[in-house]
Amino acid sequence: MIRKRSVRFYLALSHSLFVFLVIGVAAYIWFSQQEQTAERVLRNQLKERARLLATLIDVNEFSSYGLRLPASYASVEGNVRVVLLTPELQVRNLSDRALTPDQVEVTVDMGARALKGEALTREVYSEDRSSEIIYAAAPLYDPEGRVVGAVCLILPLGEFEASMINTRSEVLLIVAGLSLVSLVLGLGVAVFLTRPLTQAKRFAARVAGGDYSLRLPEEGPRELAELAGHLNRMAGELEKQTDARRMVMANVAHELARPLGGLKLGVESLQAGAISEPDLAEDLLHEMGRTIDGMAALTDDLSQASRPITQPVRLRKTPVEVEPFMADLRSRFSIRAETRGVHIASDLPPVLPTITADDHRLMQIMSNLIDNAIKYTPTGGSVTLSARAHDGHVHMEVRDTGPGIPPEELSHLFEPFFRGGSSIRDSQGTGLGLAVARQLAEAHSGRLELTNHPDGGVLARLTLPLA
Repeated sequence: MIRKRSVRFYLALSHSLFVFLVIGVAAYIWFSQQEQTAERVLRNQLKERARLLATLIDVNEFSSYGLRLPASYASVEGNVRVVLLTPELQVRNLSDRALTPDQVEVTVDMGARALKGEALTREVYSEDRSSEIIYAAAPLYDPEGRVVGAVCLILPLGEFEASMINTRSEVLLIVAGLSLVSLVLGLGVAVFLTRPLTQAKRFAARVAGGDYSLRLPEEGPRELAELAGHLNRMAGELEKQTDARRMVMANVAHELARPLGGLKLGVESLQAGAISEPDLAEDLLHEMGRTIDGMAALTDDLSQASRPITQPVRLRKTPVEVEPFMADLRSRFSIRAETRGVHIASDLPPVLPTITADDHRLMQIMSNLIDNAIKYTPTGGSVTLSARAHDGHVHMEVRDTGPGIPPEELSHLFEPFFRGGSSIRDSQGTGLGLAVARQLAEAHSGRLELTNHPDGGVLARLTLPLA
């Protein structure tokens, strides 16, 4: 099994490589420039020395083979070779070292050019190509200003290049040392940067195991702090969703247990002889049918809530007359409202337009709103159904005279499984009704809103386009 390296290793390695490349390239460029500058200075100095030496030589002794360098210029001896050339290009070596054939050839060539009155320099590699040699030549004038010879200086750069190599080695060692230091610093920075990632890894493992209680410290660099914040919010949402789903499962079991108990009681009553009494049997069957409709609505809500977001709701739209539709809603819920001591009323204008909608889904939306209004309205209160057309839309409203909704819960009403934490709320229910109702409203290109009415109670408004 191949062991994968930590991100810290790659961060530290990349940091040290970056420093090595930056410093190495910078040192190479700087060193090359310094080397070129030093060679240029050497050429210029050697040419100036050749000119100076040409002015110091006594031309009256030029024809003498006993010619010596002036005492004041003896310092030019050492690694520098001094050569005089006659107008006939005869070479006179005034230094202690012998000249190689290549050096004589280059000296003659430069002397020929210097005899024309030109001071010049030239760089030539040695015979074995191991080092570079600088030549400088200057013309030698007599008192009348005529060129009577040339002075040529030869400077091998072996010692200079050896010094440059040593310096280059020292610079390379410095670069390597700085890279090692940068590796250590990079490792420290990597540890600092990846500590939140390590914590995030442990956090993800805990969350994957079902533990949503852990929270990460939101510290470190901005991006990692933001990542920790997002992960904390994710864990919080998962914890809330998990708690809500547990509660929903318990509530669904409770919601199904009651109607199933009623159905069982109705079946037992029919089996016990109620079926022989037509009126009683009809009442029992009617109540059993309503119970089955309620269970079907519950399963429909569960199915709708589990639908993927990317899967659109399928609607079967037909023309719907608003006034008869609202009247039918009032009739459906009148008996339930009376049993809870709540008066249900309607406030409809004489003429309302016809809309195009899925009447079954529209009934599901409005039934949920009216059911909630009746549930949370105290005995002696009222629920009013109203509708109006305005600005190309139809607004269908349900208003109750209950205690209203706590402000902190208003923004969460349409979240799946949210049922509120107020003590006035019914402890039962799945918390899916309003979430499903909003989905269906948006599928109709409409919107669903719940607000606290200024005069008390809750106002639920469904807005649908006319076209």
